[in-house]
Amino acid sequence: MDSAIVSDARAEQCPNRTSHCVVSIDFAGDRIDLWDTTDTSDFRLLSSLRYSLSSVYSGGWISEDARFLFINESSDTGLRVYSLADLAVPVLAGQGGGPSMDLLESLSAGRGNRYYAGTWEPRLVVLDITDPSSPDEIGFFDMTAVDDDFNIVVGVHPWLPSGTILLGAYKDGLFALTDQSLSPAQGQLRFSTTAAAGTEGGLASLVVSRVGGAAGDVGVSYETFPGSANSTDFVSSSGTLSWAAGDSADKRIDIQLVADALDEGLERLFVRLFDPRNGATLGSPRLASVFVGDVGGVSQIEFDRASVIAHEGPGEVALVPVRRVGSALGEVTATYRTVPGTASEGADYVGVISGELAWADQDARSRVIEIPLVDDGVSEPIEQFRVELLATDGGLVGSNAIIEVQIGNPQPTAVAGEARSVTPAASVSLDGGESFDPEGETLTYAWSQEAGRQVEISNPNQAVATFNAFHVPVRSRL
Repeated sequence: MDSAIVSDARAEQCPNRTSHCVVSIDFAGDRIDLWDTTDTSDFRLLSSLRYSLSSVYSGGWISEDARFLFINESSDTGLRVYSLADLAVPVLAGQGGGPSMDLLESLSAGRGNRYYAGTWEPRLVVLDITDPSSPDEIGFFDMTAVDDDFNIVVGVHPWLPSGTILLGAYKDGLFALTDQSLSPAQGQLRFSTTAAAGTEGGLASLVVSRVGGAAGDVGVSYETFPGSANSTDFVSSSGTLSWAAGDSADKRIDIQLVADALDEGLERLFVRLFDPRNGATLGSPRLASVFVGDVGGVSQIEFDRASVIAHEGPGEVALVPVRRVGSALGEVTATYRTVPGTASEGADYVGVISGELAWADQDARSRVIEIPLVDDGVSEPIEQFRVELLATDGGLVGSNAIIEVQIGNPQPTAVAGEARSVTPAASVSLDGGESFDPEGETLTYAWSQEAGRQVEISNPNQAVATFNAFHVPVRSRL
């Protein structure tokens, strides 16, 4: 079920509307239903689209402006597009899409003015939906060179902030794709930075750029949504930025931050770009953070926990998170070092005498220190070393200036096989032969019974153990 928020005059058609209406689509036998799901305890039917069972409607998506419904139809028609100008009476606005559309299947998704449709070939088809009434196939990605009826698309995810598309196939696994169709003459619309910051009672500003082309009039929508900062910390905002033909000047989004007189530390909200118009596309970054600091807050650098656990093994590293708190205003750098404990530098980990972390002005995203571990091939108790923050330039060292890194050997993985049903009194074999130790050490076994009528296990300390299933008389009551 896909959903969209309707906040214009069409929301009046929703019985459970508040300041907006949540519209969801549902595939129900011989029809597609549109529901008002604003109140999750009281769904209200808005309209239905009926179709012949000779066609299979196998999935769909509501456009980012909530004005069109894209329906995958596994037939000669392919993609159908319905106008949602009237939620009570959806109207067919277009269909088709290209030569690959007759094999559409359910797992498709859209972002901006691109629709990513999975097919049974298996293939990912890229459609330009700048004109929703006339979807146009502009690219595709084949997952296999040979036709395979069972290797279908099982997932499409185009919503990563980077713009990378994740594509899953039944047999070929996961693909990470870059859409090379996103550089039109109308340009790309994107944030110029990934973060902005301000102080309660003031403004935080984000800049949106048009790059790569300036043909035609274009626009893009934006909206704020909460993170650790909520509606008491900023004024929710949404709107549209517009560029005239030939205009490539930056546009600015101003966000009003609220002074609530509470000592809350550094908080975070997000702003996203969506629904590019008239042929422009979304560039990266399309999601930005806004950090809100208390009045008088001072930038501090510290660890966000007292300890971390890492596992020894080939190529393994200890990941140590570091955060900026207090204020995101101004540039800050911090130095750090490692200090041995029961873990020895060189023998158990690669030491750092003087490392450095840096934050740009208005950026408070966390950083991660990576400490390479040494695989000594020896099974040993948990060992530890420390990482210490030493000094900062542009801020202070916070209260959590020391973190303990614990190094442990990875645990063996026990594989006991799948659950089975057996006949009464049958001899049952338990095979743990596929169990393994990541470091290749010799395994020991200890089969035991967790529940049920007691049975006697033979060879409980071997990879393969056996027992006889008990007999259940026909008239027995279990």
